[in-house]
Amino acid sequence: EFRDVVVDDLFPCFTNSDEQTTPAFSKTKNKELWVLILEKVWAKLNRTYENTITGFASEAFRCLTGAPVEFHNHEYTEDIWNQIAEADKRNYIICASAGKPNLTGEEYNKIGLVSDHAYAVIKAVDIQTKEYGRLRLLQLRNPWGHKEWMGDWSDKSDKWTEELR
Repeated sequence: EFRDVVVDDLFPCFTNSDEQTTPAFSKTKNKELWVLILEKVWAKLNRTYENTITGFASEAFRCLTGAPVEFHNHEYTEDIWNQIAEADKRNYIICASAGKPNLTGEEYNKIGLVSDHAYAVIKAVDIQTKEYGRLRLLQLRNPWGHKEWMGDWSDKSDKWTEELR
């Protein structure tokens, strides 16, 4: 169902102790207004900003693009890797989230991930190495800026060689 959405130029913001105002939700490095407008449209479609906090990225993709989506709630398997690799080869939009139920928010924070938040998959790589055997790596977009993956194959990992980079 399509409906008109009227959007004004008022956005929810926080004011910090230095009297600087920042958007309450989406943040951009280049102060791109389209991000806030799109977020506001999504909030209006969902009746409030609060209703956009949880849910699945697939719902947003389907609504905002009209494209078909697939959702997989799974443990890692050979089949899911094949689906990711095929989707990457076809330049599909791929989104992933960290949602392992036996980790606490603090444990996610230590490794640099945000639980139950969406990460865009930039690239899927399947390579054979001398040092580590077969590697299947996903390059993810870090939407947070202030948090970054700290485990194996992170930017600071000692496993990277010039050849592997």
